[in-house]
Amino acid sequence: MYFNVFNWYWIVADSVTEVFSSARSIYVPVADETYQAWVAVGNCPTRIDTEHNLIAVLAVQASGITVPSPDGLIAYASNARWVKEVAGITVNGVLVATDDRSKQMILGARVKANADSAFTTPWVGADGSITVLTAAQIIAISDAVLSHVQSCFQSFATLVPGLIATPPTITTTAQIDAAFK
Repeated sequence: MYFNVFNWYWIVADSVTEVFSSARSIYVPVADETYQAWVAVGNCPTRIDTEHNLIAVLAVQASGITVPSPDGLIAYASNARWVKEVAGITVNGVLVATDDRSKQMILGARVKANADSAFTTPWVGADGSITVLTAAQIIAISDAVLSHVQSCFQSFATLVPGLIATPPTITTTAQIDAAFK
């Protein structure tokens, strides 16, 4: 999965019935065939708190502004890391949101699952589907989310030396984008 601002879906606030399609610039129902096909190949919509913030993010992402300075490239890399981190993942067929709120919910469920191996809970996937998860499944999801976040941070940490080197060895946004594919 690779983030493409021109073909992405966004869950605005806590909507469970529709998502915003940047490709079509409209809200579509979660049952939309094109959206379902996009999800079926492993994509996961990004959660964003307000429509206002969605518009701001889309404007910045789609602007095509080049960022030539090392500080600008570090900021660009930081944003690329964040976008990848919160894009979500699929774990054993469950589309898992990885925004900050979702990670907190997963951690809470993990604490309960560690304390009670018989614990089960209905879980709402990033696509709005509901799956009853066992303690073992919750632990697996928690581990996968942690691994995903660590991978994002590791990719960023690998980029920084090249961004701050004299002279820099990473000088383009394309090099940064490649690190987060």
